[in-house]
Amino acid sequence: MRNMEKGDYYQVDIQKDRVISRLKLVCYEGRYPRKYRLEIAQANSINSFEDLGVKEGPIDFSFKKPRKFRVVKFTIAEPDVLPNGAWHSWCIYDVGFTEARLFGKLWKPEIGA
Repeated sequence: MRNMEKGDYYQVDIQKDRVISRLKLVCYEGRYPRKYRLEIAQANSINSFEDLGVKEGPIDFSFKKPRKFRVVKFTIAEPDVLPNGAWHSWCIYDVGFTEARLFGKLWKPEIGA
């Protein structure tokens, strides 16, 4: 555990391409970066990420048009640093994906799957 730093990232591999309309990270007590870079990759190009730009926290992002991908990567572009320099790590409790379907569906990957 340490203070969040620019360049720290979380990457989630959902094991196959899915059409996703929304991504949401549940962070403990507002401990998320001020700004983050969002990148996605499809199964056929898993090491070639598409950069979707820098977004501002909290991390609850809806695509204007649902996107098909297998891997999503969240990278700190600007950390949230407390004025007194106190310990302030990035603390994610849960990741939610809304799959684009007729009525939408919140989908969470199984841990260890």
